[in-house]
Amino acid sequence: MPAVYAALAGLAFYPVPPLAEHRLLTCACADSINQTWFLGWTAHALSAGVNPLLTTSMYFPSGINVLSNVSMMALGLLFAPVSLTVGPVAAFNLAMRLAFALSGTSMFLVLRWWRFSWIPAALAGLIYAFSPFMIGQGTGHLHMTFAPIPPLIVFFLERGLTGRWSPRRSGLLLGALAVIEFFISVEVVTTLIVVCAIVVVAGWLVDWHGLRHDLGRVGRIALWAAVVAVPLLIGPSLYALKGPDSFTGPAQSVGTFSLYRADLLSAVVPTNLQLLGPASWKALGSSFVGGNGSENGEYLGIPMLAAVLAVIATYWRQRAVAVASITFAAVFVLTLGPSLIVDGHPTGLRLPFDLIAHTPFFQNQIPIRYSLYLQMTAAGLAAYGLDRAWARLNLALKGTAAALGPRAGQLGLALASAAVLVPLVPAVPYASAATNVPTFFTSKSVRELKAGTVALAYPFPEFPVDTAMLWQAESGWRFRLIGGYAYRRAANGTAAIPPAVMKPALIQAILADAYSGTGSQGLPPGTTLEEAAQALRTFCRRYHVGVLLLGSGGRFPGTVRRVAEMAFPGDARIYPGLEVVRIRGG
Repeated sequence: MPAVYAALAGLAFYPVPPLAEHRLLTCACADSINQTWFLGWTAHALSAGVNPLLTTSMYFPSGINVLSNVSMMALGLLFAPVSLTVGPVAAFNLAMRLAFALSGTSMFLVLRWWRFSWIPAALAGLIYAFSPFMIGQGTGHLHMTFAPIPPLIVFFLERGLTGRWSPRRSGLLLGALAVIEFFISVEVVTTLIVVCAIVVVAGWLVDWHGLRHDLGRVGRIALWAAVVAVPLLIGPSLYALKGPDSFTGPAQSVGTFSLYRADLLSAVVPTNLQLLGPASWKALGSSFVGGNGSENGEYLGIPMLAAVLAVIATYWRQRAVAVASITFAAVFVLTLGPSLIVDGHPTGLRLPFDLIAHTPFFQNQIPIRYSLYLQMTAAGLAAYGLDRAWARLNLALKGTAAALGPRAGQLGLALASAAVLVPLVPAVPYASAATNVPTFFTSKSVRELKAGTVALAYPFPEFPVDTAMLWQAESGWRFRLIGGYAYRRAANGTAAIPPAVMKPALIQAILADAYSGTGSQGLPPGTTLEEAAQALRTFCRRYHVGVLLLGSGGRFPGTVRRVAEMAFPGDARIYPGLEVVRIRGG
């Protein structure tokens, strides 16, 4: 099955090759560039012998705390050979494909270890790997799409809770996986803690009489997990929370995160992520979760939901099904966020996520992302029902090869499985765009810049136009950037994304107005070219800018070039798609 999942992942990104260095997902901007930058950063920092946890490569001169961001350092190490030899864009493209393949393989293997038949396990892996959650996050969120660890966590926890493994074995493996996941996605670690707690509580609800014994076992498992995780994570956690350039509070406001929550109808109304479905339904479904299509991973479809509910009703007395059912219901409620919304209308009814949203350490969770576990438990429950039904039919067929009834039953199961899968078929392949990185950054010409040179770029790097970060990554981090797109520490100590306004503020205003302003000249109203040139000279002296990297795009790129040439006459060199202005003494 790994080969099948890998082939399907390749089709999802067709026709972009797995090691493509000149194309990125969607618009080749915003999150896809941010994640490409961080994926390549770890390999670069370690190979260059610089601190991988703190850098002024963006947001110069203040810099960023890398661990306070979605740094994906484990993936950076895993894909370092590709980043260092082919490039960070190729590493990102390969990682996205392997994210789908490895996640599906993990789900498949877990169910096979639970002795599920091959076909139900394979279908569950398929549903999990290409679920609406994965397809949505696959538009650029590698840290969420690379999800082979959650099924393994549940499996190792089950082995320990049921006594099939010793608490030490289970706990040590859980601790090791938690450490790895921490360096992929801290958010997934925190949501896994909540989901594991739900599984434990569900087990107690199903078998209340064994509570005393289970409490001791849970405690020993947690202790052994802590033996591994605490020594390895306490340092990085403190560095992310209290280290240089760290920030206080959540990365964004609780209200902002809570916008991304499921509507009560999200599970049964398709979105534009699905290939099939009435256009009016898709429009309605896509309006949920704040209209953010990449985050709306709740959709199950009526056939899948019906299959899951049928399995729950039929096999409720099986402890595994009961625990999975309670977990399914609990994570569904969590995806709804702090208060209930029905058909886009707030009801004001407060929900359990409201407590999580205000709990330290869990404040950075996005409610709708619990749909990862909704899809995982739904796939597992559907596979359980298919496995039981398939086993009964196989038993009936023994010694009665010509029997019509059992064979008709097999055909019925195949048709039912298809009915569940068809509404979930994703609308792929993904859109992609050319990176259009000027050859200056990938050729020997970039070596003309002294390593660590401070650069002021146009388009100015900020969300969503962070093209200069891609130039920087492709150059091997030859220069440092003013501006960027990541989480940084604001003046008040909280998190911020927009670059700080640096003096003279006129320069960032010019860059912004030239790219997307409404003026007729690309300059703020009342500003002359001479005033702009003088402000640029002052800005470059103050921040030790050594080079201006002037690309194309936006409304008035020519205005920026005229200002630069007036400020630093005779210092410009023209390259394909780029003007490089060297600043003497910068």
